[in-house]
Amino acid sequence: MEDNRMHNAVEFIKDQLYFAILQQKSLTLAKKKIIFYTCGDQKKQANAAYLIGSYAKTPEEAYSLLISRNATYLPFRDASFGTCMYNLNILDCLRAISKALQFGWLDFSKFDVEEYEHYERAENGDFNWIVPGKFLAFSGPHPKSKIENGYPLHAPEAYFPYFRKHNVSTIVRLNKKMYDSKRFTDTGFEHHDLFFRVWAGPGL
Repeated sequence: MEDNRMHNAVEFIKDQLYFAILQQKSLTLAKKKIIFYTCGDQKKQANAAYLIGSYAKTPEEAYSLLISRNATYLPFRDASFGTCMYNLNILDCLRAISKALQFGWLDFSKFDVEEYEHYERAENGDFNWIVPGKFLAFSGPHPKSKIENGYPLHAPEAYFPYFRKHNVSTIVRLNKKMYDSKRFTDTGFEHHDLFFRVWAGPGL
């Protein structure tokens, strides 16, 4: 498992890259016996364990096999560079896959890898469905669309066509105010603020 895409930290709030890779592997390896190995890099070992543990067993069964020879794995964390306030272990992640399958939030037969890989790029909006058809996470808009330090930033209006096509009706802003919410509400969207500190959970 040497794909550099797997080397970065997991951002479980919005990043479904693992699902894209799982989908690709599940189709190409369906009827083959698999011998799976990786290098000594601990981050890559954790990524590999997560991928290989996501097939055909309960989370607990898969995890017990993964640690059967006293193997240990680095925990996953969010994708920021600051101090991590929480960690997710392999079992947490396997249970998340199991729940997503149970509730129909993840369906390998319907997961569109090309669409995921297109929209997760910053230049194409940097957004992905967390719960298909219900809950979309996207990068916070800026006052105007521009390239800043080589990174594409998008004004609220850049999202309108996709949101309307996919019946997104309500925007919930979780971070600091970078744009005027009226740019959404004046065009028919609902808009709410639910600010919370970085690495903290939103209040209820």
